[in-house]
Amino acid sequence: MKKHKVEVRPYAGHVRYSWVINTWPNGKRKRLFFETRKEADDELGRIEKKIDQEGKRALAFTDRERIDAIHALELLKGHNCTLETAATFWLKYNHDHLRSRLVNEVIPEYLDYLKHKGRSELHRTDMRNRLLRFAQSFGNRPIKTLAKKELETWVHSLKSGMGKHKRDAHPVTQNNYLKRVTAFLFFAEREKYIEKNPLAEAEQVTEPSEPVEIFTVEETAKLLEAADATLVPYLAIGAFAGLRSSEVLRLDWKDIRATAIVAEAHKTKKARRRVIPMEDNLAEWLAPYRQVAGPIFEGKIHELYKALKALCEKTKVTWKDNGLRHSYCSYWLELHQKLEELALRMGHRNLNEIDSNYRELVTPEEAKAYFEIRPKSAGNIIPMPATA
Repeated sequence: MKKHKVEVRPYAGHVRYSWVINTWPNGKRKRLFFETRKEADDELGRIEKKIDQEGKRALAFTDRERIDAIHALELLKGHNCTLETAATFWLKYNHDHLRSRLVNEVIPEYLDYLKHKGRSELHRTDMRNRLLRFAQSFGNRPIKTLAKKELETWVHSLKSGMGKHKRDAHPVTQNNYLKRVTAFLFFAEREKYIEKNPLAEAEQVTEPSEPVEIFTVEETAKLLEAADATLVPYLAIGAFAGLRSSEVLRLDWKDIRATAIVAEAHKTKKARRRVIPMEDNLAEWLAPYRQVAGPIFEGKIHELYKALKALCEKTKVTWKDNGLRHSYCSYWLELHQKLEELALRMGHRNLNEIDSNYRELVTPEEAKAYFEIRPKSAGNIIPMPATA
């Protein structure tokens, strides 16, 4: 490496300045200009003193430290980065991350936050389950170290099923995980655990357009007739009022009026109040189980899934995701041919989507038969005890 001499020299290239000192900080020339020789000499004295002090400090380096410095400079060669810049960056990055909360420490905070904000147990359970899976890969990581690329890779590599049935997770599943983790990281950003949510601008996976699946009239009747008292209200409201599964689970018997089901805004997916007129056959299915107050389904979400699985095995009916809601929409639209009214009942605003998804999936005869599905005998039904 060329060694440059630092000295005062005359300078004739400026009207005001007559003296110049060439310095070489970080290997690049820097020129200092002065009006008088005294000013230049004084500055040269300060520079030489600094060089002398730094030289003594350098001589105090151990052999190991000098070798480390040489190797570090070789690694940085060609990257326009000094050893000081690299060391400063490393210290900031690692010091911040050493003080950062672990993902496993932030997850309970976030779940408590959701509870404090009044989010439903169903939502909190879903969030907890997805974040526990997320924590299997990132739980022991400082949350500040999470990067967009690795998080997106994790989402895209998610699997469903077990053993020989394991397969890539459906795009809808991938997007659901992406939404939950993104919300979690926005909480971490709000709490100053991270500077910026790395997934703030992440793009969702393209979801394929798939035809909706509905239950036949015979399948719907089988499910309702074979269901026990804990399941009938849940199934009937989904089948004959078209509420989403999550919305039914948020309903209280106080929401079930004589002529309509009133789903308040905080109980609906779109946070919009909906009033769904009571179908005659739905009223008959609900009558034996009606209570003054209390949840429509008494139990946890996993207990519901377990009961539905057992019911499907008993009836030999294949369960269809969102099948009750899709069935209601398809049969109701065919029977009444009122697209805008169906949109209000569903809480949808896209009429074209409703029309393309549900139009002419069933015949008029099937639609009429669907809303004639009624309890065979009220005498065979054991009412649930009413709660005050």
